[in-house]
Amino acid sequence: MRSTVAIRPSPTIAPAPHPTTSTPPPSTTPTVTGLSPSSGSINGQIFALIRGTNLLGATVKIGTLNAQVTNVTPDGYSITFIVPPGSTGTVAVTVSTPRGSVGVPGGFTYQILDPTVTSMTPTSGPTSGKNLIILRGTNLDTATVSVGGIVANVNAFSSDGTMISVFAPPGAPGAAIVTVSGGGGTVTVPGGYTYVSS
Repeated sequence: MRSTVAIRPSPTIAPAPHPTTSTPPPSTTPTVTGLSPSSGSINGQIFALIRGTNLLGATVKIGTLNAQVTNVTPDGYSITFIVPPGSTGTVAVTVSTPRGSVGVPGGFTYQILDPTVTSMTPTSGPTSGKNLIILRGTNLDTATVSVGGIVANVNAFSSDGTMISVFAPPGAPGAAIVTVSGGGGTVTVPGGYTYVSS
């Protein structure tokens, strides 16, 4: 009688899985590499630029105030905003997106800046005064203008501090010194102002 031997199939051995190296997705949280300028007048109203990465959709806070964002580059590498007014000293600057927030190293420093004058028109006028004098320069929005030692009444000034207009006070015929004061400093306008007899 022939015997039958059952042959069992060899077990199938699954190959060991290859080790995988997963590359983490790039971070989408914002980063900051610089702020320019990092200081300015307490009156604010100047443009500032933050450079970094992943800044699309970002908001900027200066201290406790939200800054007005005016532009963000399509690559998210820079954001431009208007600095709001503030008090003297250094405040934190925070950039926030839905993916996170980051502080700007060093923050922003508010200063009381001395005025500068680059031009004045006109440079002469009647002894009766009351004519308009326009001065241009920087940090003029908190300035006081004196003509011949008399403080002139302010007519208007620009929010960025580059222009101030005043009404000339009455004065005696001849040359008068014009000074502009503010921020703890005083500058004298070259050439002054000349009063002309009517």
